Amino acid sequence: MRPRNYLYSVLFLSSSLLLLVMLTNILIDPRGLYGNSLDKFSNSSYSDRLGDRLNSGSNAETINEFAYDARRFKYNKIFFERRQEFDCIVFGSSHVNQFSSLPPLKALDYSCNNILNLSFPGTSIEDYLASSYLLLQNKLPSQKLFFSVAPSLFSDNGSINMLWLKNFQWVLEMNGQLSNKITIQDPYASLGKNLFNAAYFKNSLTRLFSSVEDSYEIQNPKFIEGHDHTVMLRDGSIIYSQEYVAKKARTPVPPMPETIFNSNASISGESSKNAKMGLLHVNPNGMLYSTNLFETFTELLIMLKQGGYDVNVLLTPIHPVIYFDSPNAVFTKSLKQVEAKLISFSAFKDIPLHGSYNPQSVGCNAEEYYDTTHIMYSCISKIKLVDTIF
Repeated sequence: MRPRNYLYSVLFLSSSLLLLVMLTNILIDPRGLYGNSLDKFSNSSYSDRLGDRLNSGSNAETINEFAYDARRFKYNKIFFERRQEFDCIVFGSSHVNQFSSLPPLKALDYSCNNILNLSFPGTSIEDYLASSYLLLQNKLPSQKLFFSVAPSLFSDNGSINMLWLKNFQWVLEMNGQLSNKITIQDPYASLGKNLFNAAYFKNSLTRLFSSVEDSYEIQNPKFIEGHDHTVMLRDGSIIYSQEYVAKKARTPVPPMPETIFNSNASISGESSKNAKMGLLHVNPNGMLYSTNLFETFTELLIMLKQGGYDVNVLLTPIHPVIYFDSPNAVFTKSLKQVEAKLISFSAFKDIPLHGSYNPQSVGCNAEEYYDTTHIMYSCISKIKLVDTIF
């Protein structure tokens, strides 16, 4: 074969492969980023059917978390259609996805009668921008808002978590109104690059060649022991499956190792404000989180309060092994720094603070945890308002 013909063949095959990857990712779209999936059990179609069942009167449905799209379901099927049913909204990541007013051991029952759970896996600051924009555009100020602060919230992990791109228009709109703006990569460019993402293509193929069981109604939810499947309640909260509970029970929580920095060495470089350490940031001033993102978060809360909302901050306790037995771990130090800042902010801005990272302050013991950050109903029900008045 002539060199030129060989080159043409390579280019043709490469282009064909890239086109195949792109079309597969668009048409299967396992994470629901593009909204044009032809798959009956795509994230969008599966989540819409789930939402329709709950909106039609079902109180609990099994879910397949591989096919379930939390952001689409909770915004489209609860926030826009049934928001008026609730007097409180809890925002956050998976560590608050069992906060609910439906189980016998209720969350925040001293302040809430009916909670709407707007927690999403991998919640980042971008998700809070999207939620704040919707709240300001669709005002219902009689509702109390509880913004939980996950350990990784004040780290720039949005760039590695693409799920917020489903709502990038809301994120951009809210970011444009802030003084403390976050840096956002071009969402169109990010979505374009993802079309050729090998990991996304692998997920597309897995979805293409796997069967997904549709959800079905659970008549009498078992809140403590769980069911064969994860269960979604009509308020957006979940009940963990028996398999999840058993797996977590078999997995001990070990202490975290201490991390020592060379105080004489530069950890960030002259051109960077923060050095990354996993999902945490280490600032030259000793703070173990992004102070910029902290300012963005507090500005959002102030804007919502000025918009007439009853705004609250929510902390969930960390496992005692981490909080007490790992005092010099970067993770634990970061928690304590963030909580101290939030206590000061709460007192200064008169924004109530509920709970604590400290399990002793809340009254939770090690048996009330699934893992480092996920707590059981018994621990959730112990979270109370904190007196931050000095």
